[in-house]
Amino acid sequence: MARRNFGSVFTRKTRQGTFFWIKIQIGGKCVRQKVGTTRKQADDALAAVRAARAGAEKEKLQGIVGPARMKFADLWDHVRPALEARLTPANVAIQRLQFGVVRAYFGEAVLVREIGVPEIEGFLDHVVTVRNCSLATRNRYRASLSAWWKVAVVGGFARENVAKGTKALREQARAVPFLTDRDVERIIARAPARFRPYYTLLADTGLRRSEGLRLMWNDVDLRRGVLVVRVSKNRRTREIPLTSRVKDALLGLLEDRGPVPMEGPSPVFSWIARYKRPALAELRVTLAFRGAAKKAQIEDSRLHDLRHSFCSRLVQRGVPLSAVMMLAGHSSLQVTTRYSAHLPGGAAAAAIAALEAPAPVLAVPAATPVPVPASTLAS
Repeated sequence: MARRNFGSVFTRKTRQGTFFWIKIQIGGKCVRQKVGTTRKQADDALAAVRAARAGAEKEKLQGIVGPARMKFADLWDHVRPALEARLTPANVAIQRLQFGVVRAYFGEAVLVREIGVPEIEGFLDHVVTVRNCSLATRNRYRASLSAWWKVAVVGGFARENVAKGTKALREQARAVPFLTDRDVERIIARAPARFRPYYTLLADTGLRRSEGLRLMWNDVDLRRGVLVVRVSKNRRTREIPLTSRVKDALLGLLEDRGPVPMEGPSPVFSWIARYKRPALAELRVTLAFRGAAKKAQIEDSRLHDLRHSFCSRLVQRGVPLSAVMMLAGHSSLQVTTRYSAHLPGGAAAAAIAALEAPAPVLAVPAATPVPVPASTLAS
C-alpha cells in the first residue's frame, strides 16, 4: 500500500508572495505542482494524491490498472479541487464550462490514456474551424487542458502532459473596446438604481467585476480617499485613489446603511446578500449592464468594457503605462501596452519634438571646501 510519507510540501517565494508546492515521485520522475497560499491547501492536495495512489495500488494488486480505467469524463472530479485551491470561483466556473465542451467532443467513454497529442490538436482545430472561436480562445483551451493533464499526472491517471506537445498559436492583435465618458454616463443613468454605485465604482477605479463585488467597507478609506484590493486575479494587493464621483456614491451607500461594525465581513454592496453564490451576483450585474447599454443605444457593450475604458481614459490623458499597469493590477506591462493605441492625437509628434528640443542643462553645485585642521597646516 502507499506509504504515509509519500510526497512532500515545500514553499517558494515570488514577487506575488509565498506559495506552497507539493512534490511526489511518479514512475521514477519528480513531479512538482503549485497548490496555493496556505499550508492547509498543500496538505489537502497531498492527502488527495496519497489517497489516489493508495486506490491505484489496491486496484493493481487486484489485477486492475487504475490509470487505464480512468475516463476523461470523470477527470473533472479530480481536477476541480486543485483548481479551487488557486483560482477564483469565477475562473473555476469558466474552466468547468470548458471541460464540458471538451467532454462533449471526446465523448463519455474515451479513456484518459487514449488521448494523445494528435487528439488534443484535433480538438483545438475543432475549436477554431467548427466552433468558430478566435485563436485567443483556442490558446485558452490549450492552457486549461495542460492544467488538467498536470493534475492527472500528479494523481497517477496519466503518464505525461500531452497538452504540452501542442503549440500556442500567435494571436491576432485586436482593438481594445472602450466607452467614452459620455457613454459611461448614459449607461449608468439607465441602469437599475441599486446597481449604479457599483457601475460607477468599476468605471472610475478599473476594478474587475468580481473585485467590485468582493469589496468590503474595511477596505475603503474615505478619509484618505483610497480603496484597497486584497483579493485579485493575480493575487496582488493594490491601492487605488478614489474620484469625487466614487466618493459621493460610496458616501450615499454609507448613509443608507448606517454604522459599519468593527469586526466581521461587511460588503459595500448590501444587495449581494440576495444571491446564494457569487456567480449568480456576477450574472445579474452583467445582464443588468447589457440591458442598460441597450437602452442607451450602445450595442455590443460588455460590463468588462468599463475596465477597458478606465485604462483607455488614463492613457488618453497622458498617464504613463507603468502607472496604468499599477492601478489596473495587470500582471505585466505587456498587458497594458494594448491600450497604447489609445494615446492622444499628436502624441508621437510631441515625443519627437521633445527629442529635438535642447537637453536641459543641469546645474552642478559648487564644491564645498573641506576644512583642514590647524594641526595639519602646522606640521
